[in-house]
Amino acid sequence: MKITIKDIAKALEISTTTVSKAMNDYSDIGSETKKKVKEYAEKIGYEPNIHASFLRTKKTKLIGIVVPNLNTNFYSELVASLIVRITKNGYLPIVLNSAESEQVESENLERLMRQKVDGIFISLTKETTSTVYLTKVMSSSSSLITFSNTSKVITCNKVVFNDKAIIKRVTEYLINKGNSKIAFIRKSLISQNSINQFIGFREAHEVNKISIDNQRIVVSKQGTLSEGYRIAKELFNSGIQIDGFISYNDPLAIGAMTFYKENGSTIPNDIRFIGQENSEIGTFFTPELSSIKQNLSLMAEKIMRLFLEEQAELKQKKISPIKREEIKAELIERASSI
Repeated sequence: MKITIKDIAKALEISTTTVSKAMNDYSDIGSETKKKVKEYAEKIGYEPNIHASFLRTKKTKLIGIVVPNLNTNFYSELVASLIVRITKNGYLPIVLNSAESEQVESENLERLMRQKVDGIFISLTKETTSTVYLTKVMSSSSSLITFSNTSKVITCNKVVFNDKAIIKRVTEYLINKGNSKIAFIRKSLISQNSINQFIGFREAHEVNKISIDNQRIVVSKQGTLSEGYRIAKELFNSGIQIDGFISYNDPLAIGAMTFYKENGSTIPNDIRFIGQENSEIGTFFTPELSSIKQNLSLMAEKIMRLFLEEQAELKQKKISPIKREEIKAELIERASSI
């Protein structure tokens, strides 16, 4: 026999309204009552009627996560951290991969809106130019939070890393070590975090009165070890000299480092290498790769907190200013750049 709210109310000697409000975290129910109700509901195996709950609250308790590439350490770890926080707060996550395609990204958002999800957390693809479908989400009942790669023209809550500041600092770190011919591998010409990173790279050169050779600026869409090796080989065969190398992920830096080692360069004496994302793979190579560490757990925490705050404000019919949370990344120095 299916257990109902009435059964919980009878057992705890409280009203069905109190049980319902406790299960849905209403602010007028005390924390002790909420805890008692939820613990008892879990003990007896109570399962809420999703359809009845939606009719009553217009909430599905679903959250969509849309990322450009689940096959990277960055997004797989971030999504895993988000899932923990989403389920802990009583929501069900739906994870969709856009495969770095703006078209697939648009289709993913349409699917989530048809599911009437309560929230959508999205990091845009590196090729995204249109914001029409993002505007659609904002005019729907779903809360929209963009993270990592966002869009300046969309006015929604955002969580980002300090892309410009950290790349400026890392570039100046190399310049201060005597490097002036630094290759910079960026992921796109149009994605916002790629633009911000390049601005940081450029500003570091301007401050130190060093000109940038555009031949050392490379756009790479693949982000793999073999791609890093290919880029290094192309630079080398073209006679383009480098004494520093900054890439948007670790595999690119490791691939390039492998090529230059094979061709007689001593690292870090001849060339210093710095990657991003601080993946474990960088510590298994010789020399170990310096990398930019991004706090993915903190990003997931801030995304979830912004969503819960927005949901609480919607319940109270309050309109609060749009928030932009910026998380500081840090350089982890290892043998490839010391």
